[in-house]
Amino acid sequence: MSQKNILLLIAAVAVVAIFAFIVASNKIPQQQDQQQNQTNLNNGKEVDISDWQTYRNEEYGFEVEYPNGWELDYRDKLATQGAVITLTEPQTQKAIDMAVEKQLTGGPLADIHFYVYEAKVSLDAYLEDEIKKSGYNFILERKNLSFKNYNACKVIEGGYGKYFVIYIEKDNKIYRIFFNNRETENDLSLIERQIISSFKFIN
Repeated sequence: MSQKNILLLIAAVAVVAIFAFIVASNKIPQQQDQQQNQTNLNNGKEVDISDWQTYRNEEYGFEVEYPNGWELDYRDKLATQGAVITLTEPQTQKAIDMAVEKQLTGGPLADIHFYVYEAKVSLDAYLEDEIKKSGYNFILERKNLSFKNYNACKVIEGGYGKYFVIYIEKDNKIYRIFFNNRETENDLSLIERQIISSFKFIN
């Protein structure tokens, strides 16, 4: 093989190596981002769950664990626009009870609301339709993620304030986990993260 051919071969190998390095470098952040999206909602560490209770809903096919001392309310007891259940931490519950006692309007609401909507469209189409219905872009930020292998997204919703929300798509239903007193994911407490981590589908 001539010296010229050897140089051409070396150059070709170098080009291929550089191209492979660039491709690999681009894939690593994407993989890390996907892994982060899958796990960063479920990092409720250092939480003692030995005395936690489990709420199970056969009709909507999910269950979730919550701490002893938190208040759980069902749909038939609520006036929260159709939430299946709500969870309220003790401090918030005291504020709610005080507002009721003093007959105050516009008082505090439950901390976490769980909604289930029938939807024969994708999560993307559902959210787009909700934006059209609302008449304004109530979704301030949105990031897609995989929630226990289901298509999902985490959202910051606008309105009278800012609220952190998780949407999950499963079997023609949209599950919405709404945090009434949290503006962003970073505001979630360890207990709230553990509650999210415990949420699972049962059929």
